[in-house]
Amino acid sequence: MRAKWSVSGMALAMTAALVCQGGWVEAQTAGRGSFQAEVASDPVEIEAFRADLTTYVEGMKAVADAAGLPSDLAVTLQELPSLTTSDLSVLRVAFAESPNWQKLPQTLRSLIRNQQRRGVLVPRTRIAPQITANDCPAARSWGYTQTDVEIAADAALAADAILEAVPQDLLSAAARVAAVALWAVPQGVLRGFEHLYNIAQACDAADFESNVNTKLDLILGDLATLKDGVVEANHKLLSVQAVQRQVIRLLLTPEGRRAVNPMVLTCTGDDCPNVLACPGDECSFPIK
Repeated sequence: MRAKWSVSGMALAMTAALVCQGGWVEAQTAGRGSFQAEVASDPVEIEAFRADLTTYVEGMKAVADAAGLPSDLAVTLQELPSLTTSDLSVLRVAFAESPNWQKLPQTLRSLIRNQQRRGVLVPRTRIAPQITANDCPAARSWGYTQTDVEIAADAALAADAILEAVPQDLLSAAARVAAVALWAVPQGVLRGFEHLYNIAQACDAADFESNVNTKLDLILGDLATLKDGVVEANHKLLSVQAVQRQVIRLLLTPEGRRAVNPMVLTCTGDDCPNVLACPGDECSFPIK
């Protein structure tokens, strides 16, 4: 089963923002006069920005389609030609907050293509339906690394900077929806990367702990076996020592008084009798 990124994990951050204006991120309106002063009115510059923005929207739509992210970018593409000069002027200044904004779609697409180079099949939809946290093979199959997550986070941060620079009261409804839709794609990609990466890391940690516990169980089993062997060897040693003491006692005992303690012949270690207490009176018999 191939992994799917979770819709529920990003619902507040993305889907609600795309569906209703209530999800619009409030921009700072302080200093609106200075913002308006920066807005360009040159028709050539505005139309050049419209072309760049169209390319950007197409790129983000390709990212959203590849990742299976819900988006309104198809609608945005249809409405771009009708955006007013005022809308485009405001958006142009806002996008300037992230100097490398035009490279964001390429960066995100590169992350997706990296999975193809790693031998991972990229399905048409990746985020919905929901992935379960216990689906370790699916999460690991994408092979996302911490570097991938950091790159996606940088793209999302750049999108944040752009959206925060947009004063919503200076835009039409269509332009506001476009701004939010473009912001949502990098957020969704980041959420998907983090989701799968974190699950894979949690699975790796659980497997590591399980492997360690397995190794410990094997070691404890070996120690128990070794302990049993030591106990058995000690019993044999005590039995041999009992026989040796009996032999020494016989050597020290005068003829006619010599006798073997029968328990020496049957004891198994701890139950062996101490037939010779040396040093002591028992060791004073003359040796012939």
